[in-house]
Amino acid sequence: TKFTVQVNKLAQAGYRVREVVGHTRTHRRVRTYSGLHFKLVVAGKAEKFSWSKLLSEIVLKFGLFGVISTILDLLWQIVFPLVGFPDYNDLVYKSVQTKDLNKESDFDTMSEKEMNETDEQ
Repeated sequence: TKFTVQVNKLAQAGYRVREVVGHTRTHRRVRTYSGLHFKLVVAGKAEKFSWSKLLSEIVLKFGLFGVISTILDLLWQIVFPLVGFPDYNDLVYKSVQTKDLNKESDFDTMSEKEMNETDEQ
């Protein structure tokens, strides 16, 4: 790792700071902050910005995302049905209707003249 972060626990957990905002002869306005106080010690080395390293990291992350996506698809479509989980394909594609293959398509019924007119346009 490039950085190490060390957190020291302080003896007193509460944190309270009083700040004088303004005063007159008879009144004093005080703002009080309360909360927790953390002391962080950061050690490490910062490097100069590099476009090549940024591009390399982006390509690496998208590549890993693609690999993970492929592995999950294989799990959902092949492994889960074998183990006994619900079939992913049936859940996703239950509303898809297939076209009747015995029926002629519009392309098959077009005459040669109509095809030439379509090509010219």
